[in-house]
Amino acid sequence: MATTTLNLLIPLIAGSQNNKEITFNSAIDALDEALCGNIAEALTATTFTLGSTDFLSNLFFKFTGTVSASLGITVTLPTGVAKLFIVYNATTHLNPLTFQVGTNLADVVISDGNPHLCYSDGVGSVYQTS
Repeated sequence: MATTTLNLLIPLIAGSQNNKEITFNSAIDALDEALCGNIAEALTATTFTLGSTDFLSNLFFKFTGTVSASLGITVTLPTGVAKLFIVYNATTHLNPLTFQVGTNLADVVISDGNPHLCYSDGVGSVYQTS
């Protein structure tokens, strides 16, 4: 039997576990963070890797920073994590943000200053609502 959920890796309660409320409360806190957490990442180069912990623990990602005008920025998402997320491009020059999962370049490019709802399948594709 699994000890965590498949996607968000939230701890599951074991049938024979004592103090089940501790695991339950941890799971609720992790779910709350995954659904409501936000983070701002200051980009300074044309590549950026978003770590698994930050990706799992947040729903809203604001990308800021100054990179030379019109240069695109590749944002690499972790593999093995299927997740909905929101992206807001607040870079100084609205540098196009291209998302990839692992080494698989995706088709999602965000180049405006509006929030976008996206989904990573954790394997190699990122989708964006239109």
